[in-house]
Amino acid sequence: MRDSRMMRFALVGTAGLALLFGAACSDDEPEATSTPTATEAAATATTEATATAEATETATEAAAEETVYPVEVTDMLGRTVTIEAEPTTIVTLSPTAAEFVAILGAEVAGRSSSTDFPPEVVDATDVGSAYQPNQEVIAQLNPDLIVADATIHAAPQLREPLEASGIPVIFVTAANIGDMTTTYELMGTVLNKSGEAAEQIAAVDAAAAEASSSVPEGVSAILLIADRDNTLYAANAGSWAGALLDEVGAENVAGGEADSGPYPGFSSVAPEVLLQWDPDYILAVTPAPEPAPRLSDILKQIPPFAGLSAMQNDHVVEMDLQLFLQSPGPRVIEALGALSETLSAE
Repeated sequence: MRDSRMMRFALVGTAGLALLFGAACSDDEPEATSTPTATEAAATATTEATATAEATETATEAAAEETVYPVEVTDMLGRTVTIEAEPTTIVTLSPTAAEFVAILGAEVAGRSSSTDFPPEVVDATDVGSAYQPNQEVIAQLNPDLIVADATIHAAPQLREPLEASGIPVIFVTAANIGDMTTTYELMGTVLNKSGEAAEQIAAVDAAAAEASSSVPEGVSAILLIADRDNTLYAANAGSWAGALLDEVGAENVAGGEADSGPYPGFSSVAPEVLLQWDPDYILAVTPAPEPAPRLSDILKQIPPFAGLSAMQNDHVVEMDLQLFLQSPGPRVIEALGALSETLSAE
């Protein structure tokens, strides 16, 4: 029986996934239908009111803490950096870095090529790709701060040229909610935006509390991507998506798996293993832009997967590429909301 199912996977799945990534080379989430009880509604209201009050108090306290320059900070790679004066010309080298700067109200003068959010950073000077920043273009901008990505730029071949530029470099990251809080606090100090940072931290904490309260206890899920070789990969506990699943209280069936394959935080998943795990929800992310077929649709066409609980209950959902894979960071509030809505659907 197992051999038969695997053969059908090879015939149908390979063709489908090849189509998905072949198209890439040429370059609806269900609403919750359950009605909360009066007790649940009251509890939610109390939680939200408490979070709002705490957010206001925290923001008010932090707003009074203006940065006194020069200031010495420790960035997300553990480096000690001195910021001599409030930065006015800032270059960001990843979408995550740009979003942290922009959401705190500072202006981005230079951005990586793939950065297209928020809208106000699109007109900033393109300084090359995140993986190949153009040092000459950066120098022409004469920045007083470079914000790099600890996930992307920690490798010596990228980190060392930045450090040798003579421009202060701050490495940020958003691997999980905890890292986000630390990065917000760091950038609040660097940019003299501590009050704004405190407001954002409170908003994220409130969104996380709301999302976790709405996801039913015991719900299991898996988030999948696939590559051009037709291999499925699941987000484990070390990934941004895995951290979000954990944050809302969902059981990530692949959470304990070790990294395997080319994608940090992801583990290769054999079809028979997915059948054994049988999660309540399958969340799919398609790297290829439309009109490439969505991975969620392709999975539904693979005969062995038809018996999965998620298939039978119409709980195979396409998730946003940037929110869950490409741009970890300030848009976490949107991501938590999307997870909450999806995992509470009946």
